[in-house]
Amino acid sequence: MKRTNAIHIREALQDFYQENPHIMQKIMDVRILRGWDEMLGPMIAQSTQKKFIKNRVLHVSVNSAVLRSELLLNRKRLLAKLNEYAGGEAIEDIVLR
Repeated sequence: MKRTNAIHIREALQDFYQENPHIMQKIMDVRILRGWDEMLGPMIAQSTQKKFIKNRVLHVSVNSAVLRSELLLNRKRLLAKLNEYAGGEAIEDIVLR
């Protein structure tokens, strides 16, 4: 018995995410936070604390002033790479404290 109204799971998920964009935003937020640690490595991940996303802005507390200035210089590149890692425009800016 063959089903005529069957759709691929990818299409069903895409439809679901289009109907519920807030869920997709939450998924991308989680990807951004995970990507920060993976992209920058364990040494920088240990020096950063209190990572959270609020209003499409990534807030990160940094222990070292030298590291903070390096990250500020590379903010645009980090922003592009993190959004690419998340699979969409998840964040608009990075704030380092």
